[in-house]
Amino acid sequence: MSCQHFRDNHPSCTECSRNPIVNASEKKSKYTLNNPQRREVCKIKIDSCVTTSVEENKCDYLFISCDTSTAFFIELKGSDLLHAIDQVDKSIDRLSANLGGFTLNARIVLTRVQTPDIRTPKYKKFHQKIKQLSGTFEHKNLVMVETLR
Repeated sequence: MSCQHFRDNHPSCTECSRNPIVNASEKKSKYTLNNPQRREVCKIKIDSCVTTSVEENKCDYLFISCDTSTAFFIELKGSDLLHAIDQVDKSIDRLSANLGGFTLNARIVLTRVQTPDIRTPKYKKFHQKIKQLSGTFEHKNLVMVETLR
């Protein structure tokens, strides 16, 4: 349902392919999803496309694989990890109804090295939320690469 939902309701924001590598990049940040089994992956531009409101916090991209029922909410950010968490969190709240039965994962790629204070309540609360959604939360500097399983 969700892949078709984005294709039907946001065709100009949704790019689906079976490419072995799917990328998203902004400024110096880059997220790469290796897709060796060439499953269909839809790359959906959230910021300024699916959600155009300037006031609303939202992540940059959503990658979904309907074959594996996996979703990756991706934020490519400068150095403010806590603001990036807020953007991804709000996007999950807004879009999760279209992703029923999916594992929801959060990915943040920062351009500047920052020592995150993982003891902050916002960080802990978000980490716990993703865990309850059966997903994972990861953040890295400059480049993040992972493989779709």
